[in-house]
Amino acid sequence: GRVSVARDERLHRQVALKEIRPEHRDNEQLKRRFLTEAEITGQLEHPGIVPVYGVEEDGTGELCYVMRFIEGETLHDAIQRNHASPSSLAFRNLLQRFVMICQTLAYAHSKQVIHRDLKPANTMLGEHGETLVVDWGIARDLRRRDQVESGAPVETVASTATVDYIAEDTDDLTRVGQVVGTPAYMSPEQARGELDLLGPGMDVYSLGAILYEILTGSAPYSGKSAREILDKVLEGPPRSPSTVNRGAPLSLVAICRKAMARDHAVRYANASQLAEEVERFLADEPVEAYREPLTVRLRRWARQHRAIVTGMVAALIVGVVSLTVATILLTAANQRERTARNQSNANLDLSLEAINSTVTKVVENPRLKESDFLVLRAELLKPNVRILEQIAEQKTDDSRTDFERGRLLDRLGFVNQEMGRFQEALQWFEKELVILKVLVEREPSDLHLSKQASAMMKMGLCHQELERPKKSEQLFRESIGIQRAI
Repeated sequence: GRVSVARDERLHRQVALKEIRPEHRDNEQLKRRFLTEAEITGQLEHPGIVPVYGVEEDGTGELCYVMRFIEGETLHDAIQRNHASPSSLAFRNLLQRFVMICQTLAYAHSKQVIHRDLKPANTMLGEHGETLVVDWGIARDLRRRDQVESGAPVETVASTATVDYIAEDTDDLTRVGQVVGTPAYMSPEQARGELDLLGPGMDVYSLGAILYEILTGSAPYSGKSAREILDKVLEGPPRSPSTVNRGAPLSLVAICRKAMARDHAVRYANASQLAEEVERFLADEPVEAYREPLTVRLRRWARQHRAIVTGMVAALIVGVVSLTVATILLTAANQRERTARNQSNANLDLSLEAINSTVTKVVENPRLKESDFLVLRAELLKPNVRILEQIAEQKTDDSRTDFERGRLLDRLGFVNQEMGRFQEALQWFEKELVILKVLVEREPSDLHLSKQASAMMKMGLCHQELERPKKSEQLFRESIGIQRAI
């Protein structure tokens, strides 16, 4: 349809008129669908849906329907503006608008109405906080069996934003039903025209595609024509939002990916659940779609318990004092190394023993393992980093000393791995592996080989958590090879 602005002379207000485009006025199917759209929209009474005032005849006798006139911009325009000039406040506002869209669709679904053409360009943002879902032209009332499935011919377009809807006569698109909607935002089953799967799941997928654009600034799929985009939708899935925009919050990425799951049964059961997930993110609460690393949970806990965190500062002094002693011993060892290697190795052993004692007390202390003291444990271990880096660089001919160095590095790697700091854990395990390889070359015992295999396995687990499957697999295979040799 075509929308124009008119004036209601009786009530002295501006209104919007929607009428059939002149080139489609002789198409009886489109006329019936036009009236069905007016009827469906008129029955949906919700703040997020533009109210229909009535159906009238224009000056030529053609039917049109009168709606509220909206002043504002589309969600698509707001998203593009935010990505051109990023703002955390604007991003939060976009997410709040998205929640309103989900709630509007939840209402429509409760009335058995499916929109089927959800996209940022079909959402209007008013100047006073209004968020309105518009263009219900291909909406489907699941209670009716007489609705027309028809569309305009496929257009060749330069961007996904200008594709309206398509319905081709080619076998691959009409095997089950005709394809209607905007290809870049439609679900795979909608792209295949599977009318037997017609339901809220299609709209949930499109809502996920809108969230995708909020996170990345672009639609999930793009191409030079509707056919090209449809092919990509059918092949799917799209690139992860986190690869398009590395700054996208991982919890929102997980929500988006669940909403856009290829299998409709894996998606959120309804739009309300999707809205609740995004509301949890906005409230700084964990979301169900994403298992947060321990570090993220610790930061949230620290924000919510600032008084306790402040009190922990005093406890840190004890740890700093004990670590200072270890630092002095290490410095002395380094100085004496210039004159006597054996003496240096002895002092290095003392330093290792002092640090190992401190780390062991921090890591194994049952009190510090409680959730309220995880932040404290992390802070107590921080001063070890500089010392251990120096220890890792030391070169000795003493296998026992090197073995103890490796054990300490392994302990620090394990602690970081346990707290979800997988990149930091990798650094410690890599340093340990360097030492173990030297030990294996010097004394290829089963013990040294076993420790080397164990370090590789832990590194593989870290890479797995960091979503580096090839590197993870390589390390696992090398570790298994060593274990089999043993």
